[in-house]
Amino acid sequence: MRALGLAYHWQRLLDEGRFTSITEIAAAESIDRGHASRIAQLTRLAPDIVEACVVEKAVGLVLERLIRRALPLDWAAQREIPGREFSR
Repeated sequence: MRALGLAYHWQRLLDEGRFTSITEIAAAESIDRGHASRIAQLTRLAPDIVEACVVEKAVGLVLERLIRRALPLDWAAQREIPGREFSR
């Protein structure tokens, strides 16, 4: 949940113009740019997947495992990621 919250917080900082890139945010947070980029991609998750995480209906969904590779932009493709199931 913390990673999901960070992703949306960072997106808000970018939208408000407080930072111009994830690289700047990573430097400010003293974390690796790659790790920051992986967390930031959580903002692209399908709304029903986010809701499943928030209400804890996700079965076997570990966000850290989910973001180890590029997250598809297509929400239908996200729902088909192997090893991840959630109740609707």
